[in-house]
Amino acid sequence: MADGGKTSTTIKSMALSAGREIAAVIVAILLALAINEWWEDHEREQRKVELLDKLYIELAENLARLKTAHAHHSKHLDFIRAETQNPENLTADDYQRIFNTMYRQGIMRPALLTDANWEIAKLTNLISYIELEQLSSLIQVFALFEAHEFRWRQNGDAQTLANQEEDPQKILELYFEILNETWWVEKSVIAALEALLNGEEIGDKPWEN
Repeated sequence: MADGGKTSTTIKSMALSAGREIAAVIVAILLALAINEWWEDHEREQRKVELLDKLYIELAENLARLKTAHAHHSKHLDFIRAETQNPENLTADDYQRIFNTMYRQGIMRPALLTDANWEIAKLTNLISYIELEQLSSLIQVFALFEAHEFRWRQNGDAQTLANQEEDPQKILELYFEILNETWWVEKSVIAALEALLNGEEIGDKPWEN
C-alpha cells in the first residue's frame, strides 16, 4: 500500500509538472501570436499613414493643376461674355475675331489629374483601414475625378462637332457651352478637394459650401 501511495503521488506530481509545462508553452504561443499581431497592426498602420501622406500630397498637386485650368477657362468665359454683350451689333467677322483670339491662347486646357496612391490603397487593401468618415470623403472626391474625366471625353466629341461647323457664331456658342459645362465640373472638384484638404465636410453640392 505504501508503494502504491508513492506511485500515485509520483504520477500526480508528473502530471502536474507536465500540465505546467503545457500551460507555459500555450501561454508562450499566445504571447508570441499577440506580439506578432501587434507588430503587424503597427506595420500596417505605419504603411497606411505613409500612404495617406503621399495621397494628400498628390491631391494638393491635383488641386493646383485644377485651379490653373479653371482660371484659364474662366478667363475665356469672361472674354466671350464681355465681347458678346450686344450680339445684334456683331458680324460674322466679329465672331471669328473673338474665336481667333481665344484659339491663339489655347481654348481648352485640361488639368491632368492623377490617382496613383488611391489605386495603391485599393490594391494593397489599406483602404479598408482608413477611418470611415475620411474614407467617405475620399470616395466622393475620386467620384468627382471620374466625372471630370468623363467631361473631358465628352469635350473631345463636342470639339469635333464644333470644328465641323462653318458659322463663326455657332462655333463660338458651342465652345461657350463646352467651357461652361467644364467650368462647373472643375468648380465641383476644386470645392471638394479644398474641403477634404481642410478637414471639412464635402456635402452633396460641394460648390455651394
